[in-house]
Formats: sequence, structure tokens, C-alpha cells
Amino acid sequence: MYRFNNPFDGWKSDRQQTPSIYGALPYPGGSQNAPSSTLSSFTFTAFHSNVMNCTIMGPDSTPHMYIVTDPAMPTYTLFKNANNQNIALIEWQQHPLVEVRGKLVKQEIRQWLSLSSDRKSRGMRISGTSYSWSPYGETINLSTPTPHGSQSFVGRISRGRESIILELTSHAVQSDLHDVSIVATFLLQCGRNID
Repeated sequence: MYRFNNPFDGWKSDRQQTPSIYGALPYPGGSQNAPSSTLSSFTFTAFHSNVMNCTIMGPDSTPHMYIVTDPAMPTYTLFKNANNQNIALIEWQQHPLVEVRGKLVKQEIRQWLSLSSDRKSRGMRISGTSYSWSPYGETINLSTPTPHGSQSFVGRISRGRESIILELTSHAVQSDLHDVSIVATFLLQCGRNID
């Protein structure tokens, strides 16, 4: 079987730096598509060895979402908003399932975040729009195709010493893409087999 179930799991940096928690991303600082000041940041914090239990801080530096994996029920990971309402659910099984309330019906993660034939990117479809998660320098960029055949930047994932940062354009946030992108970021960074 192919060694990397997550195509972003084996990235390495040319610079000598302390490795990130899972080695999925080096520390941020490489080439970027948009200045951080024009993006809204969602920061995964308060995790120790993994992101299975953490807090996501919103652009206003207040808790936006919580990721909870109860040790008594480790086959389920819940995403709760700041009001403690369930937003999304991951069911960990041979072929894990994902559901995002009001956005994504329950389905296999490998269908929702489909691996490209060259195994270098993952597709994502939300509300009839196709997106792509692809490595770009030291980040994983989220983009969508334009009518002219190029890609339009939507956001990116970077990794710091004690955090994972999802940055999205204002259009993505206004289009209510942030919660779905948080779930996708978690899946790309959790270190578990998502296929």
C-alpha cells in the first residue's frame, strides 16, 4: 500500500528548523499568495500532541469553535461552535465519514476531499463549487478554478510552533466557507488516515 495516506504528510523544508508536530507542514514564512492583513485567520490552539481536542480562535481572537474527541468515544470527533452547538461530526472507521450541518451531508471523507490522480492535491466540493487544496511553498493553499482556466486564491493553511492557522479571504468568509474549511483543515492536519 502507498505509504502516504495524506499527501501533505511528508513535506519537508529546505531550511533547518524544528519540525512541526506531524511533519505535515514546516513553519510558516515561505512564499505567500496574499498578505496576511487581507485575510481572516482561524487559529487552532490549545492542543498538545495533536489537534483531536483543541480550540479554534476566530479573527476577533475569541473562541470560534471547539474540536472534541472524547476518550470514552474515540471513534467520533465533534466540532462545536462557541455556543456549544454541534456543527460537524467525523466518524472514524475504516473509511471515515464527515458531516457538516447545513453544508455537507454525511459522506466518506475520501469522496469529499478526493485525492488527485497524481496524489499531490485534494479536491473539495461545497454547494456546487469545486475547490482544490494544494501545496504551495510552506503552506497548503485553497483555490477554485476561474472561467479562464487559472486558479483563484481562497485561503491557506500554515503551521506554527504551537498552532495551525487557516487564513481565508473576506469573500470566503462572507460566503460562509469558514466552518467547512476548518473541518477540512482539521482533516488535513490530524495525522489520521482520511482515505
